[in-house]
Amino acid sequence: MQNQCLKAKTKKFLKKVYPEHSRRAISLYELVIVMSIIGILTAITIPTIKNYSPWWQLNTSARAVLTNLHQAQEDAVTTQDRYLIRFDKSATPPNLWLIKKIDESNETLIETITLEENVTLTLDASISDDEVIFSPDGGPSSSGNIVVTLGESSKTISISPAGVIKLHDSEASAPESSPPTSPTPTPTPTPTPTPSGGGAPSEP
Repeated sequence: MQNQCLKAKTKKFLKKVYPEHSRRAISLYELVIVMSIIGILTAITIPTIKNYSPWWQLNTSARAVLTNLHQAQEDAVTTQDRYLIRFDKSATPPNLWLIKKIDESNETLIETITLEENVTLTLDASISDDEVIFSPDGGPSSSGNIVVTLGESSKTISISPAGVIKLHDSEASAPESSPPTSPTPTPTPTPTPTPSGGGAPSEP
């Protein structure tokens, strides 16, 4: 008897919490409305994603160059060995190689990093042999700029002789401003000379 009362109370509680109308199936009309909303949102979102994609590709590639340069520098300081980043600019897309340099003739490839599609790499002429070698004290073998370009946008990674590596957004040079013009001096009025006879002429 007690079990029956408990079952009845449980059934009554479930009816309150989960009414019958909440368990009905979704109608075809509601399903069509939901699918229409999804289609509209997709049509709005896809162009936005396409416009955002080039920026994402450029930013990802520039960050990959920056991160791996820092990684090679950190490994060199930590292990007290020489590590280098070698750039393969001719590959499509460009590649980076993280290498441990054992001696002048022996190297160990640690990792190959492939940049995003349609990205190009440009290195300053000061970066010899398209590579930057970090010594055990973290100093680079070459200093200069590495420019990552996609379309009309680019980002620059700079390496200073002291080993400071930074990422910069490349900006168009500002137009030359014309020198400020000095104000035109106001001419001073010339006083009218008085007649030699003295004061002003007398009235007749």
